[in-house]
Amino acid sequence: MTLAALIVVNWVWTGLVLIPGHRRLSQRRDHRAIQKLVRNNVVRVVIWLARSVALLIVLGDGRLLPG
Repeated sequence: MTLAALIVVNWVWTGLVLIPGHRRLSQRRDHRAIQKLVRNNVVRVVIWLARSVALLIVLGDGRLLPG
């Protein structure tokens, strides 16, 4: 998969799965829902971090490239 395809998949995943899930879970007040909400936020942060690093490597000035 190319980087562009990965970015598109990431945006679709964020828009269709993570954000509605976050809204649904944030309306419930039980302990299990809060744990899922925290896990959902951690997954979202990891995905955004990985995408940012990939974009820096590919589109940046090359200092992060090995060698």
